[in-house]
Amino acid sequence: GAPPAPAPADAWPDGGALAARFGLTARLAADARLLADGCSNGEVAARLGVSEHTARNHTLQVMAKLGAARRARIGPILRGAE
Repeated sequence: GAPPAPAPADAWPDGGALAARFGLTARLAADARLLADGCSNGEVAARLGVSEHTARNHTLQVMAKLGAARRARIGPILRGAE
């Protein structure tokens, strides 16, 4: 069968919970939720009103704070599966 559709951003823990659990800033928590939904750096940039360069840097920071070797691991980590 087809892989499950990504969860909407409101299905992820809120920014405060992410900040407390992973030491993320509010901005990085917002980025993490979008990345968990499968958004590209370009989509993150457009949705948050930042440059693609900034979105790419935020992606790297989120991955480092979550201990995610690949961006595909962000969703499972946020769900607490990792």
